[in-house]
Amino acid sequence: MFFIKTFRPTVTLSDTKVCNPQMKAPSFIFLGAFSLCLSGNALADISSKEEVDSEETKNVITVVSQWRQNPLTKTPLSLVTFSEQDVKERNATHLDDLLRATANVSFSAGSNRSRFVQIRGIGERSQYQNPVNPSVGFYLDGIDVSGLFGAATIYDIAQLEVLRGPQGTRFGASALAGAIYLATEEADSQNQHVDFSIAEQNTFTMGMAMGGATGEHSALRVAVQKHSSDGYIKNQYLNRDNTNGRDELTSRIKWKWNLSDNATLRWAHHFIDVNNGYDAFSLDNDRFTRSDEPGFDKQKTHATSAIIDIANANIDWQILLAA
Repeated sequence: MFFIKTFRPTVTLSDTKVCNPQMKAPSFIFLGAFSLCLSGNALADISSKEEVDSEETKNVITVVSQWRQNPLTKTPLSLVTFSEQDVKERNATHLDDLLRATANVSFSAGSNRSRFVQIRGIGERSQYQNPVNPSVGFYLDGIDVSGLFGAATIYDIAQLEVLRGPQGTRFGASALAGAIYLATEEADSQNQHVDFSIAEQNTFTMGMAMGGATGEHSALRVAVQKHSSDGYIKNQYLNRDNTNGRDELTSRIKWKWNLSDNATLRWAHHFIDVNNGYDAFSLDNDRFTRSDEPGFDKQKTHATSAIIDIANANIDWQILLAA
């Protein structure tokens, strides 16, 4: 015979007191660990957000051709930009190498390099005398060099902007159809490089760009490039293969001086020497010519500018002197 006895434990009020001293330490340890976990997650989220914001800021394209520099997404204009990386990817040495990749932009030439640019179908196609106001303006570091597209070499550029549509508010009567703005690297840029390349038709390109701080308040930058090629044309009459060749020199010096906390002086001088041949007319529309006196495409350009930037809490001033 088996006997089963049931035992029911009783819990008194004293066993369930919240202020039991034996429960204090484990409770606070658990709460502390939980708070530390939350803090770690919060710090990780903040760090991750800062990294994303930094990466987004780094990849923002800033439009520099307007009175105020704004991100591309906040600029109410139809424009396309090219960076130094785009120039390297296309192995470009001149503006026309980039205009081929620009929508609603075309160009023509009666010379070795393209001289006439049309934007949205508006612009000069040929001329025997320079127009008073070209339809498409060309600006090199703020200097108006419209009509001199033969000197539009693009070595050591920071950004190239092609603005489609009338730009009279910013550039005046020289930009009825649009404008092309070329900005080179600043004097205090840390982007230093030496370049050299060779190709067929005795083509070689070599260049050097160096710069940086020269003192506590000043910086200096020098850029030089030489591009030479015999071209693709062979003159059968003269038995020469360089009558349509290219010989281009690009040199630039820029200086920056911080006058004060709110004022900066920027000076630049550009010298571009283009000595190209021009022998492109062929009876059979091939790469063989028979001209006895080939043409030439020569141009020497000196351009100097001095810009004073003055900034305060209310307004930014910019004074440009160019020649």
